[in-house]
Amino acid sequence: MSIVTLTSDFGYRDHYAAMVKARIWQSYTQTTIVDVSHGIEPFNVAEGAHVLKAAYPTFLPNTVHIFAVQGGYTVDRHIAFAWDQHYFVGRDNGFVGLLAEADMTQCVELKADPVSTATFFAQTLYAPVAAKLAQGVSLQELGRPTTTPRRFTAKKPRIAEKKIVGHVIHVDHYGNLVTNITQDIFMQQFRSKKFEIRFARESIYKLHADYTQVEPGDCVCLFNSLALLEIAIDQGNASTLLGLQHDSPVGISFYV
Repeated sequence: MSIVTLTSDFGYRDHYAAMVKARIWQSYTQTTIVDVSHGIEPFNVAEGAHVLKAAYPTFLPNTVHIFAVQGGYTVDRHIAFAWDQHYFVGRDNGFVGLLAEADMTQCVELKADPVSTATFFAQTLYAPVAAKLAQGVSLQELGRPTTTPRRFTAKKPRIAEKKIVGHVIHVDHYGNLVTNITQDIFMQQFRSKKFEIRFARESIYKLHADYTQVEPGDCVCLFNSLALLEIAIDQGNASTLLGLQHDSPVGISFYV
């Protein structure tokens, strides 16, 4: 089975995603196409990379992932690369660094014909490249090797002996706030100490295993399926009610 996924900021009201799918099927009718999300905030590369990074490991090896989030500036290069037994295709807008480690070497610069590709590269360039990868064509046949793709670097939590300072990296459909504080980092500092999780004007002193373990309207903190600290409000929108968005700070203090 060959699979191609789509992650984009196209939204759901326009024809863009359908055009990309049609172009893939024109090149290779035997592939299965899966929508990861088309609801990424326009130009938000970091959000798109977070969503794709959460989803791609659940797919079979050799799945091809099209990342069609442009970014907020002009980029004239397009790339395809292999990482973690998967293939990724998209604009050279920094998403490589948010998905793959620094030692990733299998990357090629795709040749874009400015006349034939016009402006909709997801349809005219990424789709046929993804179809070829899905059919087993090697990266080396699709472009020129490059070792200098643009890289964004994900922010890491600041860690001290009795404190972790992180930030919100994603606000999901429910308004839940996903942070960059991992369960491993928390447990390394925890060691049976008491703790206080601080955000906005709230303080939480307990972790829960499920959103419904608090009363409706109350804040709840838990480690989600990605082992990331998440802040939610049971039956409420934490982002709206707490006034927190992407990059808002979240701190944890530990006490003996």
